Amino acid sequence: MSILLSTLFYLLVVISLNYSFLNLQPAGSRLVLQFGVWMTLGIVASLAIIRKTGQRNLALQLFLSSMLLGFMYVTLHTGGINSPAIVCTLILPPLATLSISVWAGVAWSVLLATMTIPYVLADRAGLLPQNVMNADNRQLAIYLSLITSNLFLTVIAIYYELLSKRLRNQVEKEHDMYLHLANHDSLTELANRRHFITAIEAAIAEAKSQNGAFCILYFDLNYFKSANDQHGHHFGDQILSQFSQRLQEHTRQYDLVARLGGDEFSILLKEMNDEKVIAKKLTDFSHILAQAMDIDGISYQPSASIGYAIYPKHGHDYESLLKAADQSMYRVKR
Repeated sequence: MSILLSTLFYLLVVISLNYSFLNLQPAGSRLVLQFGVWMTLGIVASLAIIRKTGQRNLALQLFLSSMLLGFMYVTLHTGGINSPAIVCTLILPPLATLSISVWAGVAWSVLLATMTIPYVLADRAGLLPQNVMNADNRQLAIYLSLITSNLFLTVIAIYYELLSKRLRNQVEKEHDMYLHLANHDSLTELANRRHFITAIEAAIAEAKSQNGAFCILYFDLNYFKSANDQHGHHFGDQILSQFSQRLQEHTRQYDLVARLGGDEFSILLKEMNDEKVIAKKLTDFSHILAQAMDIDGISYQPSASIGYAIYPKHGHDYESLLKAADQSMYRVKR
């Protein structure tokens, strides 16, 4: 639709330029007016097709066809192959390429070349078509045709550059959104199990190269199922959301908090392998997580069992580390 409205504006500019700068005779004025009316009808019909049927390509083909016939009509009355209007027909193939497809651009190039052959043959045979243009206006008309064609193509190119940039930004935004959805839990917005495993593997590779270590904490909410059954899933979701928020608020920025599934959470603590420091960390988390939650006017007292595993002490891959942390957590729970 933007193309059609831009072309309508372009036609108004062309007609204004012709009336302003060319010394038109009555026949020339009628020709310009006929061209303007014809193109306006073509644009209106194309807009109607888009509005009624939504068939954009059909509307654009009709629009290009009306433009080509209009230019050919003007060419027939202004000198044939030597008409300044021939220059304006050059906008059709690029416009078809940008608005429809590459193959449409090729087809319109072939069609344009085919339709101009009779004018070339007529000129070689010395058959001069009717010319309503004054000889004094010829150079100025050619100049105006070049300027308006270049202006039209520039506007279309800028429009499609802006459109493609907007589409690229939209694609990148959607890609980031889907990537986020694929790697994060929808309820808590924490990293999901797949993302967490990838992070553990990356931490293992980094620790191997630097002879380093790290720790994994494993959390399991106590009595979560009974609270969820008693008060409903919405109540349980609120527990999980507030629990995950507390984990994030008391974790370093470069550590990773994840929800592994259900009421199980885990934290990847980088560059931490001192068991005394880890034990203090577990105690701090226990106190923080045990603070009462206010959910829909109900005071809920949460608690969590926490286990841990250290790389490379308790495992050399993500499976063994998560298993060790899980077993440690169950020992605490028992």
